[in-house]
Amino acid sequence: MAGKLRISILAALTAVVLSSTNLPAQAESSWETFSCDKRLAKVSNSTVASNSDFDVVIYGGTPSGVAAATTAANQGKKVLILSESSLFGGSISNGLSATDIGSTYANVGLASEFLNQVRNYYHTSDFRTEPKVAECIFAGWLYKKNITTDTNTILDSATVAKSKITDLNFHTSNSPDSIKVTGKTFIDASYAGDLMFEAGVKTRLGMSDYYDYKESVTSYRKSNVQFTLKNPEEIAQGKIDFAKLPQVTIANSLSNYKAKIQTGMPSFTYRLCVTKNAANLIPFTKTDDLETYAPAWRTWMKNYYGYNIQKQAEVKSNGTVLTQLWRMSKIPNDKYDLNAYFSSFTNLTMRKEYFQNTSGRAAILAEYSSYLQSFLWFVQNDPSVPKLEKDTLKGFGLCADEFKTTNGWPELPYLREGRRLIGKSTLTTNDILKNRMKADSIAVGAYPLDSKPTLFVYANGNYARDRGVMFRSPLYEIPFSAMIPNQGPKNLIVSVGISASPAAFASIRMEPQFLQLGQAAGLAAALAADGNGAITQSLAGSVQLGLIQARGFTGITAICLKMNGSMRNYWGFNETTCNTKNFGLIIAN
Repeated sequence: MAGKLRISILAALTAVVLSSTNLPAQAESSWETFSCDKRLAKVSNSTVASNSDFDVVIYGGTPSGVAAATTAANQGKKVLILSESSLFGGSISNGLSATDIGSTYANVGLASEFLNQVRNYYHTSDFRTEPKVAECIFAGWLYKKNITTDTNTILDSATVAKSKITDLNFHTSNSPDSIKVTGKTFIDASYAGDLMFEAGVKTRLGMSDYYDYKESVTSYRKSNVQFTLKNPEEIAQGKIDFAKLPQVTIANSLSNYKAKIQTGMPSFTYRLCVTKNAANLIPFTKTDDLETYAPAWRTWMKNYYGYNIQKQAEVKSNGTVLTQLWRMSKIPNDKYDLNAYFSSFTNLTMRKEYFQNTSGRAAILAEYSSYLQSFLWFVQNDPSVPKLEKDTLKGFGLCADEFKTTNGWPELPYLREGRRLIGKSTLTTNDILKNRMKADSIAVGAYPLDSKPTLFVYANGNYARDRGVMFRSPLYEIPFSAMIPNQGPKNLIVSVGISASPAAFASIRMEPQFLQLGQAAGLAAALAADGNGAITQSLAGSVQLGLIQARGFTGITAICLKMNGSMRNYWGFNETTCNTKNFGLIIAN
């Protein structure tokens, strides 16, 4: 019966994504039917008293964290989930409205549940959502008596005794008062991997280990020179100007770029909700630091577009608009999800200090936000900007009905990668392309190997970035052992920054995978809370059984059996037997 139910869910999901791309306006009744005001009020008004005790404590208000919380609560556990912002839903609730899917077949369990709720809200077959609607859906998942929430939290410390975390200490951005909570089991569902760090767990960060796993895909990552200045005066001035941009490193040359790549840091941007609807628009405004950055921006505009001569924006059948700067994905109610595109100029790199000092994050994000806010105004107004980009962004502004407490700007950035766990096993691209089935599998991935630039360099008039080839992925299994620390506290499991190589994490890092991993983490933490709190490899079988009972992941062979022959071949299976085949390096479309 479970197999039949799962087949019907995946068939429905296929229809969700592959059929109509029409995006109707939000029906007023949907907001009321989903009781969004009531849900959001409960989350915003909920706080936790110091010295409270829980079965499961989750740090990270991400979709993965929410999935873990609702799953553990469904097992009858007393749950606490702490969000770093005032809302729950992580990147999706912070502007990632057109989240990447990879394959409809890879959206199972709570990943499929979220997409189905989006479809039901808008009465459409598309999965794109406004940020506030995503927030409403996730708040509904937390609307349970045995779930306590708290928001705007900053993790100060984790106490570890006898190889277990005993308590967390945190404060909120609204109060410096320390709050202590205790728990039997703990889940790190944060994008940055803060709980791992505070608990003394060994992790990796950035590109330092990029070449450590004998992965063929890494040989394709090269320096990509976007332009070269020739005039000696311009070269000298460029060194001064580009040094002021937060994402640019000044170097003497581009030689030994392989070593330079290993200093790269995680990519991030802000995914913005924008509109041309004058009744719901906050105009882009320049900030005081505009003229600090503008000289470098003008140099970039003048020279980059000498190499890239796109004259008009490309408009896809689903309404997505593509230029060198932007990918603007159409979402309901005359809104767009504004993302960086081919040039990656607004894909920034997160500095190490962001991960080393949580109390300094607000200042770092304020600087980056100011930088991007000024750049948006600059694109609309500065004479140096090519007509292609100026015309595309003309008339747009931030959505006034989103992120009202921050004037239309998302509360958190879209951080594509944070700390990565050193786990019992480490998933690499060899596991994604070849060794795809795992005895302890608890989730499925399918998104391409899509690693964004992690290093921007100006050297002697050359402006360059690191760039890899985006290769397709087949369906592959993610093992439970990649969620468990190899060393450290025994009652901790990780559902976002799992153990993977940088190249492999470029596929894992999508929210549908994080939702599945959160569901598995919630089951594991609940099961461990029934015992001595230890989350060990021995729980894998019980977690797998719990996922089957919850109509979640059941293995990629079961998924293959629902496909026709051509689809089996496309996703890396034998057309007759559904045995997995080695998957070569195929460039993604």
